[in-house]
Amino acid sequence: MNAKVSKRTESPRFSLMFARRLNNFDHYRNEEQLSPMSRQELLKRIDQMNEIVFPAIRGRTEAIMEKQKSKFDKHHKLIDFPTDSHVMKRVLQKKGKLYPEYEGPFTVVRKTKGGSYVLKDEMRDLLPIDVPPSQLKLISQDEIIPAGQLFQVESIIAHDKDENGNMKYKVRWKGYTAEHDTWEPYEHFTSDAPIAAYWARINAESPHNSGHPNRKRKQQNRSPSTRSNKRSKK
Repeated sequence: MNAKVSKRTESPRFSLMFARRLNNFDHYRNEEQLSPMSRQELLKRIDQMNEIVFPAIRGRTEAIMEKQKSKFDKHHKLIDFPTDSHVMKRVLQKKGKLYPEYEGPFTVVRKTKGGSYVLKDEMRDLLPIDVPPSQLKLISQDEIIPAGQLFQVESIIAHDKDENGNMKYKVRWKGYTAEHDTWEPYEHFTSDAPIAAYWARINAESPHNSGHPNRKRKQQNRSPSTRSNKRSKK
């Protein structure tokens, strides 16, 4: 039996359950026989618990929980992500130091009752699991590329430098053959993951920083002749 006084209720759990104190661990053979409570006494005790004890316990519990919540909120920055806002998701299991810390972008579909978020990717497919806010960070709407201008990378198969010395990559597009391979600059990629995978595959260090450049440059720098602009999404 649990006769320990609870910090939250300031009462023993046994007393709240049975509306009486727990008997001491003594021998009662020689004690005078205690007569049980009458039905009227039991009803009176029940009324006392319902009208006085339980409301007081509830009030104290709510006050303590509110105090704990305020203390938690004071030391934890809570961010609410509105519906249709754009976020990046933290990568929990990075394959290596060359891989980015965040992946995305994703669009917020809704917030669940538990506080996590339902997200959809750039191809408008829902993520299989909901994501807690601690794994998300908000990004600007200006950084998002319309879904009609995005194409999935199957793999990077080569690298080179353009006339200005900037790195470019030969891309094999998902759902397309080798004849559709194109050379793309670093700024055209919405994620560093395929680039990091390429450098890891050839056992070389990536020349790029872990942070991705501003994605607005992707739209500004892409020329009309870029082959990925002509494709329709598979």
